Amino acid sequence: MRSTNLTNQEKLRVAVLVSKAAFQLTISIQIGGDELGSIVEVHDFKKLKVHSGVDGIAGVQPSDYTVPEEVKAAGFQIRGVQPSDYTVPEEVKAAGFQIRGDELGSIVEVHDFKKLKGHSGVDGIAGVQPSDYTVPEEVKAAGFQIRGDELDSIVEAHDFNNSKFHGGVDGIAGVQPSDYTVPEEVKAAGFQIRGDELGSIVEVHDFKKLKGHSGVDGIAGVQPSDYTVPEEVKAAGFQIRGDELGSIVEVHDFNNSKFHGGVDGIAGVQPSDYTVPEEVKAAGFQIRGDELDSIVEAHDFNNSKFHGGVDGIAGVQPSDYTVPEEVKAAGFQICGDELGCIVEHRDFSKLKFHGGVDGIAEKLCTSTKKGLSTDSDLNRRQEIYGINKCTEGEVRSFWVFVWKALQEMTVINLGGCAFVSLIVGINMEGWPKGAHDGLGIVTSILLVVFVTATRGYYQSLQFKDLDKEEKKISIQIIRNGFSEKMSIYDLLPGDIIHLDARDQVPADGLFVSKFPVLIDESSLTRASEPVMVSTENPFLFSRTKVQYGSFEMMVTTVGMRTRWGKSMAAFSEGGDDKTPLQVKLNGVATIISKIGIFFAFVTSAVLVRGLLNRKWKEGTHWSWSGDEALEMLEFFMVGITIVVVAVPEALPLAVTLSLAFAMKKMMNDKALLHHLASCETMGSVTSICSDKTGTLTTNHMTVVKSCICMNVKEVRVPEDASSMCSKLPDSAVKLLLQSIFNNTGGEVVVDKAGKSEILGTPTDTALLKFGLSLGGNFQAERQASKLVKVEPFDSVKKWMRVVVELPGGGFRAYCKGASEIILAACNKVINANGEIVTLDKACVNHLTGTINQFAREALQTLCLAYMELQNGFSAENPIPDSEYTCIGIIGIEDPVRPGVKESVAVFRSAGIAIRMVTGDHITTAETIARECGILTDGVALEGPDFRKKSEEERLKLIPRLQVMARSSPLDKQTLVKHLRNLLGEVVAVTCDGTSDSPALHEADIGLPLGIAGTQVAKENADVIILVDNFSSIVIVAKWGRSVYVNTQKFVQFHLTVNVVALIVNFSSACLKGTAPLTAVHLLWVNMIMDTLGALALATEPPNDDLMKRSPVGRKGNFISNVMWRNILGQSFYQFLVICLLQTKGKAIFRLEGPDSDMILNTIIFNTFVFCQVFNEISSREMEEINVFKGILKNYVFVGVLSCTVLFQILIIEYLGTFAKTSPLTLSQWFLSVVIGFVGMPIAAALKMIPV
Repeated sequence: MRSTNLTNQEKLRVAVLVSKAAFQLTISIQIGGDELGSIVEVHDFKKLKVHSGVDGIAGVQPSDYTVPEEVKAAGFQIRGVQPSDYTVPEEVKAAGFQIRGDELGSIVEVHDFKKLKGHSGVDGIAGVQPSDYTVPEEVKAAGFQIRGDELDSIVEAHDFNNSKFHGGVDGIAGVQPSDYTVPEEVKAAGFQIRGDELGSIVEVHDFKKLKGHSGVDGIAGVQPSDYTVPEEVKAAGFQIRGDELGSIVEVHDFNNSKFHGGVDGIAGVQPSDYTVPEEVKAAGFQIRGDELDSIVEAHDFNNSKFHGGVDGIAGVQPSDYTVPEEVKAAGFQICGDELGCIVEHRDFSKLKFHGGVDGIAEKLCTSTKKGLSTDSDLNRRQEIYGINKCTEGEVRSFWVFVWKALQEMTVINLGGCAFVSLIVGINMEGWPKGAHDGLGIVTSILLVVFVTATRGYYQSLQFKDLDKEEKKISIQIIRNGFSEKMSIYDLLPGDIIHLDARDQVPADGLFVSKFPVLIDESSLTRASEPVMVSTENPFLFSRTKVQYGSFEMMVTTVGMRTRWGKSMAAFSEGGDDKTPLQVKLNGVATIISKIGIFFAFVTSAVLVRGLLNRKWKEGTHWSWSGDEALEMLEFFMVGITIVVVAVPEALPLAVTLSLAFAMKKMMNDKALLHHLASCETMGSVTSICSDKTGTLTTNHMTVVKSCICMNVKEVRVPEDASSMCSKLPDSAVKLLLQSIFNNTGGEVVVDKAGKSEILGTPTDTALLKFGLSLGGNFQAERQASKLVKVEPFDSVKKWMRVVVELPGGGFRAYCKGASEIILAACNKVINANGEIVTLDKACVNHLTGTINQFAREALQTLCLAYMELQNGFSAENPIPDSEYTCIGIIGIEDPVRPGVKESVAVFRSAGIAIRMVTGDHITTAETIARECGILTDGVALEGPDFRKKSEEERLKLIPRLQVMARSSPLDKQTLVKHLRNLLGEVVAVTCDGTSDSPALHEADIGLPLGIAGTQVAKENADVIILVDNFSSIVIVAKWGRSVYVNTQKFVQFHLTVNVVALIVNFSSACLKGTAPLTAVHLLWVNMIMDTLGALALATEPPNDDLMKRSPVGRKGNFISNVMWRNILGQSFYQFLVICLLQTKGKAIFRLEGPDSDMILNTIIFNTFVFCQVFNEISSREMEEINVFKGILKNYVFVGVLSCTVLFQILIIEYLGTFAKTSPLTLSQWFLSVVIGFVGMPIAAALKMIPV
């Protein structure tokens, strides 16, 4: 056969062409079915899935479809195949191929990467792998190392795999950049590079070769310094050639541009050459317009600096500053506006003029060491510089909410009808009788308006109270040389404050410490990278966050003068954010509204038609009496009122009311909501990722064990520490104390009582306290050595390092951090005699065993180490990563919070999974997790192991994962992302620090503990637990579920009233031509259903049974089957009762006479209201039969029911003229109440029907 003589490449091409033809034939056979046409035309993925995707669908119709015989005869077996099912037909094998033509066609036509992968890619289909490649003898004989068809394959298919195997372009060409030699004829011509080499570099953008030839200039054979100006260019008065300019611009040659002096140098000008034109001077200015444009457009800092910066351009100099008289009179030498300008604009010129940080401190009458003196007049300082509060919008008055409620379209329509009713009624029957109907409607409208306004006003007051609670922030401040805690709102310019990593800067100020810190300014500038703040860049801004480092700052600007305050003043009050549940209910409300409007229109139309038909039959259609006009008006009002009843504006408001009530109650339980949505989200949580330190544990750390000089000692009390110190060599004790006091972000200060107070993180505090118990002196140690370089603790590297210059000369690095990491960086250790010895295997095993033993005792372990550095070390040099000497291991106790184990058990019973994610040693994490009840039969692993796993392995692992130790912030974020996006979980994250911010952003809800939690964590949180009590999270979850369930209860009640009211009026209008429920009746029912119903059911407090149910999760239906069962069953009963009263009511109650219709309508109205009263009680529980449990403890519910019954009695007995009701007899009252009460046993019976 001819095909057997073809090359593999030709075989592949032939096979593809054949496969295309075969596949088109297949398509023509299959495409005849409507099913396939439907799938293809509308991209019906659902049907596609039913037919098992592309493989299953290729030639099949619905599930009963069988493959036609002619298709089978064509050799296709395409129903439900997978790549792994593929078999090669014998005739294909006999032809020397390993794949069918239709299989190739399928792969090519539909870009089936799955099948392509199954066949090992292009090479697999071609029957080769890169490693199988052999060079034919004739190719070798010709001096080549690659076949032509192999080259074609690489180029045509962009086969990077093969290209890489052959060493890329150079490998295929058989050369490397370093192999390049310049041909003699090229050298003879005066060049250093071949033309084809240049072509190769340009065509394939070969940066490797370009670099090998020293870049553009290297290829050109020139350096910037080699440039000479041709004589003709000089003669023309220029200093640069045109081709040089072209080269600079075309290739963005910054090197050459810089050599020529930049834009100004090329232009032949320097800033100092600038002269002010006479016309500019004459106009009173000192700078041309085009000069200003040049500075701004090109960001020309050189020119800007020459003109004196912003102030110089504005015509002022720092030396022009004069101190306002009132500032001088107060004893200060600088005003608030000047301070604000210096910091806000980072104005180094002004800062220098005022004497730097120390000069400004002097002008503010403060000390950078001791802070403000309380002997000075602080009130006067506050008058001059202001208070540290931003101006807040005033609370809207009650009448604003009244006005807003009056603007509702339905209220306006009803008001119009009431006005017409008043006019017609007064003209017909005079005052006051003719005004009764209109005044009745007006009274009902006003009642609805005022109740709605009261609800909105009360809610706004609640949010104001919550905002005040949230802003209670204290900070460490130094006054009179003593440290004390004070509210950030009491800060004044001149105050010295201490800030640690994860704190928020409370005001604008200047840096007054030695070593630089990292500040996150994204809240102001949106910059993603942190800013290094130091003595060279000392400017700090309010609301920025300390990322790494501890330092002191001097407050310069407060309140509205800060950069944050000015930016906030530019914003107006935003709209209210709607919660997800409100949005969902808005959709439900829209559908119900449309149905209600339809029923309202039809009901009004039927009623009007009945009146017109009657008048037509009477022949009086051209003459209308006042009563008939009022009757027509009443029909329209009934329609409008049905719209009022049908439009369920209270559905979203019920959520708001429930959330507002929950927020107030949660605040009593010391839980503060940042966002409304977070409460309802918490009710749907299925998984909680919790930090250990400060969340599950108290964050009150104490050193209880140590291993110094290879000896393990318990040091729980100061006496133990003193005893241990006496047994250690002096040199070891000295090294230990130097390491503790120098390598720390904490500080030891003196309070007003003269007692030492330790500032810093809990870990630093524990170590410093340990150092003091050993007899160390913090201030003496810090003064003895000079800090040269500081690397703050890094949550990724798990260590902190410093370099100090020793008193006797030389430098030393101290390092502390995660025990196993620091120990791995050591090659020496201090032994029991205080000698430095090699860290051999025995020592490593001893120290590793000590670390594990400490971890099994639930202790956080730290390793301390040091290294002697060579003379000449500077802050620019990197601190070494290895060859340290181990000083010892420290075991720090952080007790588990009381109630954590019980809370975890409650979460488990509620179907919520708890996972611990911590940076601690895995053994410590496992011990704590078991103690808390988190680690049961699941998996515990370390962050690095988690990172190494593939996506498939992670998906299998995460459902069983209960503990992740030695995790980085990215590990925590990745875990949360997988839980949310891939497993569909609703995830809450509990935390206390800055490093948790990525996970907080990724999670559905963030929960930091208030006291231990940092301000940064709180800023990113949704709910803040104001007390350090893990059990408060259970309360938040319980309230979240309560909000969700209460809203469901209200919706169930609301829809029942809606359905019955609409159907009763509609059916009555169609059958009898009248509506038993008038406009006033319906407005009262709307009041019961909307405001009073929401108030009663949305304020039900949570019970313990809520935490025994499974969580709703992300995809749960809001209106459940249980709710539909209760709604339809109760609606059916009430509709039957109302129909029975309409048709047989007169006979049942023996009503006769002209008032019988009004009395019957009153009985129907009364019965309907009492049906809702008892249905409201039944709605307290959607599944439980006992609905009276705890009813008397809910004072709001009892009060609402009592008010409803009381007003119903008043409406029936005393307001009949306005409400169109008639007083009822005792028997009629009794029967109305009994009929309503019967709805309760019916509701109980419905709850026994399984759904």
